[in-house]
Amino acid sequence: MLNGRKAIQVHFSICVKHQKQMDLARNRTLTKTTKVFPRMHGDDSDSDSGDDDEGESHEEDEETKSTFLFVHQDHRQQKILQTFGEMVLLDATYKTSKYSLPLFLVVVRTNIGYVPVAEFIVETETQLSIAEALSMIKSWMIESGHDWMPKHFMVDYSDVEYQAIHSVFPDAKIYLCIFHAKQAWLRWSRQGRFHNDTIYTMTQNIFIDVNLS
Repeated sequence: MLNGRKAIQVHFSICVKHQKQMDLARNRTLTKTTKVFPRMHGDDSDSDSGDDDEGESHEEDEETKSTFLFVHQDHRQQKILQTFGEMVLLDATYKTSKYSLPLFLVVVRTNIGYVPVAEFIVETETQLSIAEALSMIKSWMIESGHDWMPKHFMVDYSDVEYQAIHSVFPDAKIYLCIFHAKQAWLRWSRQGRFHNDTIYTMTQNIFIDVNLS
């Protein structure tokens, strides 16, 4: 009986050791093929220590580099982005957690539908924060040997997204999502002194004509 128990313990020990080796190998593979950048709030270790005389833009950049940022992309997403990345959608989602941090999805349209090819979370939705995340994704693609140069971007009705994309990809054409543009225009037509049911109805008809054309 004791020999049987000992044999079971030895077998269990070998299984545990084998599982640990498999987990270690999988983690090493994951580290090599997955790009992750986490930065906690107040962690400015990645900031450059340049001159303090570069002006307000330098101070804003330093402040941005001390805010929370999380960027993720794996090798599968990189291949999809390289193949279908001529037209890219940048979609922001809010209130997805108790912290209410903006979650951005970088999405492309493939032969099987829309697929996220990178994700990032920023502390504040500013031009510098979004541009930093996009620049990081761009550098990851270059490091992996992918020549990714998007020609077109589609964004929500957001000026900071527009300016961020333009700063990282100056040659790309940027388009507004018709759905979000419609929402913004209809909100404007129904608020304050501009509130007018006739204007609201005319606006709806305009967007219906645009969708059908």
